[in-house]
Amino acid sequence: MINESALALGALLGAGNFADIMMVDRPVGAGLPSALVYKRFRSAPAPAEIAHLGELIRFRKNLRSEERLELDRLAAWPLEFVIDAAGALSGVLMPCAPREFMFTNPDRDLLPATVGLLFPKAQRGRKVGAAVPGDGNLVARLMVCAQLAHALDWLHRRKVVFGDLSQANELFTIHGSPRIYLIDTDTVSIPGSRVPQPHTPNYIPPEIASLGDFSTVAADVYKFTCLLVRIVSRPREQLSQRARPEFVHQALDSSGIRMIERGLSARPADRPSM
Repeated sequence: MINESALALGALLGAGNFADIMMVDRPVGAGLPSALVYKRFRSAPAPAEIAHLGELIRFRKNLRSEERLELDRLAAWPLEFVIDAAGALSGVLMPCAPREFMFTNPDRDLLPATVGLLFPKAQRGRKVGAAVPGDGNLVARLMVCAQLAHALDWLHRRKVVFGDLSQANELFTIHGSPRIYLIDTDTVSIPGSRVPQPHTPNYIPPEIASLGDFSTVAADVYKFTCLLVRIVSRPREQLSQRARPEFVHQALDSSGIRMIERGLSARPADRPSM
């Protein structure tokens, strides 16, 4: 644990009902990334939530050094608890999203480049200042999807289920080579944990009625396929609907369409791995 008094706190980046997000202006200690944010709790989390955050912190610490570096490259993962002067838990340190996953809008606000900018219309993303591949640039769009598939496969090989895949929880960049950065990782499921995981409307797999608030690797695959359909499909009028294979008939060849059909299967066992 790290004492809050040891943090050089900077700008307030965001404020919510649950926590405030603050920049940490200088490196904190060995084993942590140099660019950090402090998620300061507004009220004490439930004991189960604290226990789960502790499990995530220990998961990262128990990785081999090269695995830890890869996790830090792929995701904003909880790093360390922070305590106040009285020794009470006050928040958690998280990595700051790398600058290449952010963009400056016309009002000069620094904003995250979420994958949602890829599919309402590329022109919308460019109008607000984000670097977005054009609607017809299928190669760049598929490369973003391939990077997301790699990140999920890396987690799945370690028995980690991301859970709430949607247009808001993954950042992307096409500067240099396309890359993905996962955010909102507080509710990922690691071996042994049973934390409730949210599900975004239009990304909910058919079997979720039996899963309740929990998710699986097969559910991650279904949600990833929903994202892929929305990123590559044309036209875009169907974005408020549940993803369907016919949405990509103009964008993908027969093998790609079969992959989409399998990914959206109502039978989890029929879905491919990443």
